Amino acid sequence: MSGLHFDDTAEHAHLHGTWVEKLDPRAKLVSALSLAAWIGALPQRHAGLLGLVGTGLVVVAALQEIPPRTLIVRASAALPFVLVPAVVHLLVGSFDVATTATLAGRAFVAAMTVTLLVSVTQFSAILNAASSLGMPDLLVQTTALVYRYLFLLRERASATAASAQARGYGVHTPHRFAVAGSMLGSLLLHGLDRADRVQSAMLARGYTGRFPMTRPLKMTATDWLVGACVTLSCAGSLFWLR
Repeated sequence: MSGLHFDDTAEHAHLHGTWVEKLDPRAKLVSALSLAAWIGALPQRHAGLLGLVGTGLVVVAALQEIPPRTLIVRASAALPFVLVPAVVHLLVGSFDVATTATLAGRAFVAAMTVTLLVSVTQFSAILNAASSLGMPDLLVQTTALVYRYLFLLRERASATAASAQARGYGVHTPHRFAVAGSMLGSLLLHGLDRADRVQSAMLARGYTGRFPMTRPLKMTATDWLVGACVTLSCAGSLFWLR
């Protein structure tokens, strides 16, 4: 079984010692997937329960010393995607306010679930859990590399923007759109060059297509209990609400 390791402990430093952070990532991943499935399968006539679930997620986040505002703001990033089906329904003449509101609520609460998961679990641990649960190795490795390269690209973009501002680039810069295009092209070229150097460094360190697992996964009784309770609660409530 493959494993992954990135140095992403800094953003989770405040979680050391919290009971959710100590749970096995497989228990947390299964719980999050179960809740996401519940959100998608919830009958529309019971859509009001989404507010109750969202409140529960905010409470859990607060108990883990995660500001509720942070959870809500990050989850709001999913709302623009609701506009696409809403516009389609509007164009075909089948727009319904209740349906659109329910869709927005589902997307928002599902995004809160994912946000909470990645806030209490290192991304490398999530991918290790996914691999352990049967996710194809190729997909796991690809996701890990995309995740890492996005951070490298963001760092390069920040450096490019800072350099442009230091040289006086701004709203009043002549031909600023052409300059911005040149900056974007330079960013992509530097990104490709950085990717080649990262690949060479990985191969020099013995990368063979799999990342080593630095912390073995081990399910405890608490992990089994949490995973089972969340999964059975979601399944049981759907059966009762149908």
